[in-house]
Amino acid sequence: MLRWLWLLLLLAACVESPPAPLPTLAVLPSVTPTEAVRPLAFWQAQEGVLQAGEQALYTFTGRAGDAITLRVVSTGSITLSLLTQSNALLLQGNPLETRLPADGAYRVRLVANEATAYALGLSYSGQPNPNASTPVPVFVGVPTPTPDRLSNLGAVMGELSPNSTLGGTLTADKPVHVYSITLAAREYVTLRAVRISGTLDPFLTLYDTQGMVMAQDGNSAGNRNAQIANVRVPAAGQYVVQVSGGNFYGDYQLTVATGYQPVTPDLFPTPTALPMTPFVPPTVGALPQGERLRDHVPALGKIETAGGFARFAFYADAADVVTLNVAPLGRGTLRPQVDVYTPEGALLANARASTSGDAGRALVSGLAIPESGAYLVIVTSEDNTTGEFSVAFGRGATHTDAHQGIANAQERHAGVLRFKGQRDTWLVRLQAGDVITAAVNAENSVALDPVLDIVTLDGVVLARDDNSGGGTAPLLRSVPINETGQYLLRVSAARGDQTGAYTLVWRYVNLAPSATPPPRQTTLLSLDDTVIEGQYRFYTFYGQAGMQINIQVIAKPAAPFDPVAVLLDAEGSVIGEGDDSDGTLNPNFTVTLPRDGAYTVRVNGYLSGGAFDLWVRWFF
Repeated sequence: MLRWLWLLLLLAACVESPPAPLPTLAVLPSVTPTEAVRPLAFWQAQEGVLQAGEQALYTFTGRAGDAITLRVVSTGSITLSLLTQSNALLLQGNPLETRLPADGAYRVRLVANEATAYALGLSYSGQPNPNASTPVPVFVGVPTPTPDRLSNLGAVMGELSPNSTLGGTLTADKPVHVYSITLAAREYVTLRAVRISGTLDPFLTLYDTQGMVMAQDGNSAGNRNAQIANVRVPAAGQYVVQVSGGNFYGDYQLTVATGYQPVTPDLFPTPTALPMTPFVPPTVGALPQGERLRDHVPALGKIETAGGFARFAFYADAADVVTLNVAPLGRGTLRPQVDVYTPEGALLANARASTSGDAGRALVSGLAIPESGAYLVIVTSEDNTTGEFSVAFGRGATHTDAHQGIANAQERHAGVLRFKGQRDTWLVRLQAGDVITAAVNAENSVALDPVLDIVTLDGVVLARDDNSGGGTAPLLRSVPINETGQYLLRVSAARGDQTGAYTLVWRYVNLAPSATPPPRQTTLLSLDDTVIEGQYRFYTFYGQAGMQINIQVIAKPAAPFDPVAVLLDAEGSVIGEGDDSDGTLNPNFTVTLPRDGAYTVRVNGYLSGGAFDLWVRWFF
């Protein structure tokens, strides 16, 4: 198995795996080493096995300016990081391509998100492997004569062997690949296409001996990988497998298995369309005339001439602690300085870029407010410098929110507080009745003592912690959610003079209860697509008599779209349909299939068009 992983590594590949099941533990332990630091040589693969939560450390030596590539290939999900010798994070992802900043030793860290075998490789970017004797073949199989019906479907790649795995590359010249496979009557076949590199989003189609579509899929294998499972072909003959990727290209791995494969239930609950509008972070712009600075919302300003100044104000209550920051922008020469005056006009605090120690910013941190009222902020410059700037005010030890996007449950999210007073916000979507736990670990607890809180979008704090996770790690053990909606996990420093890298993880302690226990289910067809108003889209899957099939279409939130779905049998007769369900405009309906064979889901919009997700699941 690991030998095959190394072959993939030479092809600059990385297999993505479906996410692990959600745990129900409230305590999130820090990742701890499971073995000593091992040497990593260029062009020599290192192999190993990790359990969930374990890590492996490697070290290598490089010179400043070396262009390197790090890749890991694994049977499960692994986080790959490049660190300095002192464990400061330089880069994270897979693959990692960079130029080394300095001579010396570097560390490579692998953290397993689930139990997995792996192969790790280090190479010089753009240079051939001196140890490679002959190129590794991409397609393993015996080419066969090209029937016309194959060439009409895409570039013919050859004959598939049962129970085999091969690789391929979709390009702009060959955006669709087709393979033939010979199967016996009543034989089961399962196909799986996994993205290895590039932007490819693989899509699979299986055609019968007459050229009719038997089954399709885009996302059933997780991580936007495709799988068609347990199709029982009606007759002996030559069938056709098509691999495509729309307008996206890259390497893929195609696996063929014959015989009935065990059915694996879906690991996550059926997604539902929560009644939420897209979260839009506050925009940064010039402050309207007469308005005051808002908490954690920077405003723009400019000193155009030598000796010039800019005036701002903020309101604070007595006993508040606030932080104020002025940061130069653009290509100007500005070295800002800032003065803060009380409502009576007395100078309360000042700061200069040259003495704040914050990369050219003027920072007033942890300022105690003596009385309630409006405070005046005057921004000037040192040595008559000029230029644009941003000014930010915040209550507490931070002044500016840096919005990092959506944080998904169970995943590790890496962040960096790059400047003093920065507060990172991560969006999470929760339902009433959920109970969650969340934790943050600093990459270097000496440089950063992180604080974690969860708040509503209007700033109401539900829970906050500093050090409950051990050492300086914050841990929110069990936070109940009372209302369905969007929330923010906020990561900041305990003191205003701290910066550094961190990792955020959150999980469910309990999912919101359902009226009835959800049935066991497995996905037969999953994809995302777009339909134009007045047109239909058709998607085919294979089913067997007696299967209870659930069909759900979820409109994307970007535009108003009212989807309609209909289930058709092989003769085109309607055997089920859905429109508005569960208090939304999305169809969600269940049908028992009358016979074995191909079924088609037809999707259109009611006086509308738009993007959507389609799910076809088997309840068993």
